[in-house]
Amino acid sequence: MKFAVTAWSYHATGLDLFSMADHAKKAGFDAFEVLDLPCPEDEALDYAKRFKAHCDAIGLEIVSAAVFGDFLGGCDGDLQAEINRLCRKVDVAEALGAKKMRHDVTWRIPEGMGETFDDVLPRLAEGARAVTEYAAKKGIRTMTENHGQLAQGWRRMKQLVEAVDHENYGVLVDMGNCTWIDDDPVEFVREMMPYAFHVHCKDVIFLPKGADVDGYFSPSISGIPRRSTIVGHGHVNVKACLAEVKKAGYDDVIVVEFEGPEKPLEAIEASLNNVKRYWETV
Repeated sequence: MKFAVTAWSYHATGLDLFSMADHAKKAGFDAFEVLDLPCPEDEALDYAKRFKAHCDAIGLEIVSAAVFGDFLGGCDGDLQAEINRLCRKVDVAEALGAKKMRHDVTWRIPEGMGETFDDVLPRLAEGARAVTEYAAKKGIRTMTENHGQLAQGWRRMKQLVEAVDHENYGVLVDMGNCTWIDDDPVEFVREMMPYAFHVHCKDVIFLPKGADVDGYFSPSISGIPRRSTIVGHGHVNVKACLAEVKKAGYDDVIVVEFEGPEKPLEAIEASLNNVKRYWETV
């Protein structure tokens, strides 16, 4: 099993991408997940090649690229333009040497496009299928993470993958994100593993509904206060989730994702130590 960290874990550090990779290597990670690159689009391929060379030099594998996507509202609602934009992101993933690319499918339904997830599913599937067909030619698998509150939960994620109906397309399984809609993380992971291309380890702290406290963000769909924390410090049963991952025979990459208020570098290292220990003991 390889252990990676996503660049998002460093978002509060002020580090540039190259320094993030240096820290990840020193902390004991095998691999790194890149987000949308911090440069203009016309400079992205050159930036990607330089970053890959840096990671190669320090012995850190780039396993995936994670990019924003929206087949409903992206590119001002022009579906083909959004498909083309994401295909260019596939080119960047190729330059990075990544064999996987995560893209979102949508965050909300714009006015006039429907009322329910089922209403927009055919369009989401059309966009995701076009991108994965392009990526497959480059040997890159594409996937969608359970993000936000619309493209979320194991039932809808199953619907999405089955609607796309392409062997090159799957799911980035995030055990913490499913709490946005009050899904049980263990059940979510169990149901998603047949579709899993990638796994994020994220932990979340919850407070009772209606709690009067500062510092919590992204309440769940039912209004439960929640925030991310060091993996192992929250209320997600990370061990049980990893047991489901192992039971499914998954043997690829587990990604640590930290986005809490704790000191990020220390939190990233503590999260990795906990995840490694949990994996060995489940």
